[in-house]
Amino acid sequence: MEATYGGTRIGRQELDGEFLEDAEGALWTRELIERCRIPLPAREGSGVGASAASAAKSSIQSALSRLDAHPPSIPPFQGGMHFDRIVVGVDPPAGGGEGSDACGIVACGSSGGALYVLEDATVRGLSPEGWASRVAAAAARWNTSQVVAEANNGGAMVQSVLQAADLGLFVRLVHATKGKSARAEPIALKFETGKAWFAGEFPELEAELGGMIAGGGYEGPGRSPDRADAMVWAMTVLSETRSGVPRVRRL
Repeated sequence: MEATYGGTRIGRQELDGEFLEDAEGALWTRELIERCRIPLPAREGSGVGASAASAAKSSIQSALSRLDAHPPSIPPFQGGMHFDRIVVGVDPPAGGGEGSDACGIVACGSSGGALYVLEDATVRGLSPEGWASRVAAAAARWNTSQVVAEANNGGAMVQSVLQAADLGLFVRLVHATKGKSARAEPIALKFETGKAWFAGEFPELEAELGGMIAGGGYEGPGRSPDRADAMVWAMTVLSETRSGVPRVRRL
C-alpha cells in the first residue's frame, strides 16, 4: 500500500491517519460513496441466496432514506439480488510488465434498473496474456461472457488476447472520444440519485473515484484512474437502451 499511495493525497489519509476533505469538484465524495454502499452479494450463479438478498434489500432501502437528493419517482429496491446482466469492464494498459499502468478490471451488474459494483479484479505488471486471463477468470466467477474493453490502447490486440484467454467471451470494443471524467459524470449522477451502488468495499477503486473532478482532471492515486475507467465503461454499457444511447435521468 505504501508503494501505491505513499506521498499521495489518499496516502496521507489512509497511511498517516490524516483527515482530508474531499477534492474540490470531486464527482464521488466520501459521503456519497458511504451512503451508496450495500453488502456484497454471494456468488451463486447470477444471483444470491434469500438471506443475502433480504439483507441487501434492507440495506438499500436504508441507504435510499439517507439520499437527500433521491427523487420520489425512483422506486426503492425491489426483489432479490438476481442480476439481469453482468458485464466486466476492462481498461487495458498501453504496455505490459513492471512499470506499466494497471489493467483496470471491474465487474458490474444490473438488477431492476439499478447498477452495482461487484468486484475490482484490477491487476498490474502483467503481460497482455496475463491480464487477459484475469479478465476471463472474473467473467467466470460472475457467470457472464460479456466484456467491454477500451480499444484506444491496442484495439485488435485487446480483442485477440481476451478471446484467446476464453473463446466464449463476447468482447465489445469501445473507443474513448471524451476524457475520463466527462465519461464518468453520467455514472456519478446515477450514484447520486440512488440508481447505482457499491456492493461491498473497494478501497483502491474508491480512491480513484474520489480523485475524478467534474469538468476534467484527476487528483487521485496513480497516473491514471484505470479501475474507475473500467467501472465507468461497464456501467455505461449496462445503462444503454436498445438504441445504444445511455439512459440518464435528468433532475
